[in-house]
Amino acid sequence: MTFKGRTNELEFLEECFASDRFEFLVVFGPRRVGKSALLRRFIKGKKAVYFTGLEADNAVNLRNLSLAIQFGLREPEGGVFVDYDAAFEYLFRRSRDERIVIVFDEFPFASRADRSLASVLQYLIDRHHKSSKMMLLLCGSPVPTMEKETLNYSAPLYGRRTGQLRLRPLNFFDARAFLPHRTSEEAALLYGAVGGIPCYLKEVDGEGSIDEILKKAWFSESSFFAEEPGNLLRREVRAPEIYFSALLAIAEGASRISEISSRLGKESAATVSVLRTLTELGLVVREIPYGTLASRRSRYRIADHLLRFWSTFFAPNTPILARGGTEDAVLERMRPHLSAYMGPVFTEICRDWLWRQRIRAHTPLLFNNLAAWWGTDPETKRKVEIELMGEENVQKALFAACRWTDDPVDEDVLDTLEVRSRRLFRYAERYLYVFSRSGFTDACRRRAAELSNVKLVTFAEMVDEIPITD
Repeated sequence: MTFKGRTNELEFLEECFASDRFEFLVVFGPRRVGKSALLRRFIKGKKAVYFTGLEADNAVNLRNLSLAIQFGLREPEGGVFVDYDAAFEYLFRRSRDERIVIVFDEFPFASRADRSLASVLQYLIDRHHKSSKMMLLLCGSPVPTMEKETLNYSAPLYGRRTGQLRLRPLNFFDARAFLPHRTSEEAALLYGAVGGIPCYLKEVDGEGSIDEILKKAWFSESSFFAEEPGNLLRREVRAPEIYFSALLAIAEGASRISEISSRLGKESAATVSVLRTLTELGLVVREIPYGTLASRRSRYRIADHLLRFWSTFFAPNTPILARGGTEDAVLERMRPHLSAYMGPVFTEICRDWLWRQRIRAHTPLLFNNLAAWWGTDPETKRKVEIELMGEENVQKALFAACRWTDDPVDEDVLDTLEVRSRRLFRYAERYLYVFSRSGFTDACRRRAAELSNVKLVTFAEMVDEIPITD
């Protein structure tokens, strides 16, 4: 299978490899994000040992580790190391005079079976790191477990790592490499349905219309994704039912703790605990308005596109499918809500595009952050929101409106953005961006020319500027 993407991550690993001194890297990220594929691609052509810990007892893992060492170092198959101390003592000895890469995948599984494993590695690293050319990579999921076992101050391995690499789901522009058969708009819709996990993207690439792909991937009896959210969540938490209920509440529009608690029928303290776990797993994100450090106006949203699609369109329609309803019936129920669903996805795409422009110095200001702002307009007393804003300093700021609609954006969207940016903030220089899936009306373009501080950007222009790379 062809490896795609992760250019920056591979470059980082190669730089560490080239140091020719002891390196200890922690590689972590959500399940299925492509950690193992990245590491297998990295060790290609190198002298390396690749071992994957299993949810099994110590004897099984030590036997597999012994076989991995014999295979990776091209040694005859033979005995089994009695413990991890003996195995890594041998590996440190072998790597005194030559560069050897050791990949320990699914580290938490092996550590769970042998609680002394991290301490053993700590002792051996302290003893041998000055004389070793080993490049040791510990890899695993979920993120909170890896952080607890390798990065936290109380962990035995704290302070021993020479670097870390956190893999996140691909953004839309990188994800397009996995959808070569789709148009840009189709790719955006599929990205919104499954997110930036490479193996998920491969499942939805291919021939057929978007409707046919969604029916097969999500709503058919042989659906690949129908059980995936449940399987993933059950591996990470006990009693997953309350977590699913929280996700469904957020998908239905509850975003504040009080609203989510009301939907769950739970006290706020219990809801906070559930949301904290979902946030640590990277499935939910807590947001605060731009420019505030802490706020009672904080809100929660589902960060994982696969889970959001499941919570928005699949789970609420399971009664229809269970009673013999067709995939076409579910699609018809979904279709009127798809543009609204894609709104936050498109805002994310616009944010990523702006960051790429800023890195290339193609923006009128060098903002340090981009996020949404929401609050109450003091004149109208109405709750209002700006999809994206970012400032360079107290004098200069950027404001953006993002619209994924079937119709061209009219001047009212631009006027609203202009008024809010001027009335709610006091920046001397304001730069306005309006992003649109379907272009702009002539009136909107005339209004933008009158204001002179406006940039109108279509989705087609965004994707044309950023080529698809393998």
